[in-house]
Amino acid sequence: MTKQEFFDLLSKYESGKCSKSEEKLLFDFYEQFQTNDLIANWSSLEIEQSRVAILKKINATINNQEPKKNWKKRLAIAATIIGFIGLGSFFYKSFYDYDFVPENAITLTLEDGTVRVIKPEDDAKLFDLDGRTIGWQNASGLFYTAEKTLNKIVYNTLKVPYGKSFKLVLSDGTTVYVNSGSEIKFPIQFIKGFNRTVFLTGEAYFEVAENKIQPFIVSAANLNIRVLGTKFNVNAYPEDKTEEIVLVEGSVALYNKNSHYNPTKCTILKPGFQAKHSIKTNQTKVENVLTEVYTSWMNGELVFRNMSFENIAKKLERHYNVEIQIENKELSSQTFNASFGQEPLLKVLESLKENYGIAYKQEKNKITIY
Repeated sequence: MTKQEFFDLLSKYESGKCSKSEEKLLFDFYEQFQTNDLIANWSSLEIEQSRVAILKKINATINNQEPKKNWKKRLAIAATIIGFIGLGSFFYKSFYDYDFVPENAITLTLEDGTVRVIKPEDDAKLFDLDGRTIGWQNASGLFYTAEKTLNKIVYNTLKVPYGKSFKLVLSDGTTVYVNSGSEIKFPIQFIKGFNRTVFLTGEAYFEVAENKIQPFIVSAANLNIRVLGTKFNVNAYPEDKTEEIVLVEGSVALYNKNSHYNPTKCTILKPGFQAKHSIKTNQTKVENVLTEVYTSWMNGELVFRNMSFENIAKKLERHYNVEIQIENKELSSQTFNASFGQEPLLKVLESLKENYGIAYKQEKNKITIY
């Protein structure tokens, strides 16, 4: 098949006018990609045109909700063509129809529910469902751009499992460090005239790009955190009894997420202070703290100050991806001080045993505390 024949056939495939025999020719051509360098003389524009055409057909096929047995193979074939054309392993892998997502994988969910497995070692461009470049990924994290202008808000959701953390840079330049066991839903691009709103479950550290016209809002469990440009940590895991916001730099306004923003009724936080909001009582307490204690996790460290053992156990579970069962109920409410660097779990447990007499038994990834 010549290059021109390929594009003619691709055009027919995109418009849904391919006969079964022509589709077979197209797929057979794909098979030859694996053994022959058939596109060595193609220009980058021609390569891009073929990628976009295939991608549009993929989206049309999915939107028409053809039976899975009819389009699943096409997804794999088309994605593999794209991969061989040279757009990188991230794009190739992202269009697989995942029957199984590894339990301990970092994932990115697109606006249509498509789940992409994120491997930290990948290095490639990031595309939306229309084939537009919206960012890239490298060993440092995910980076979204503002090169394309959208007329509606489109969300992606990043989920980070226990035992891992990940860096996310939003289209406005805001940097978010997402801790283990956390999930953040965010616009792939912020739209003029709307607040810059993201939704957090779990823990994350924000370095918000300043924009006096568009406030940045983190919507957590019960609170909204509204800022213009600042650095702060939000801890809002659903299984915890409190939400904690620690301000490192700038200022933030806290108010109930079910209420409208009113500057005269919200809680204003200053640098070096923590707001602790009780889920049960809906009350917020503000106190002065050492911010380093609450941001140490970004360096892979664990610092506990006057923390109940119950909460320490939860942090250890998330950090090391283990299950901890406390048999000693009196121990749960006792408070401890401890600091750990990037030590393995066994060393942490041995330190707790030596300094506090805490007995434990480990069976694979389950820890029992006596």
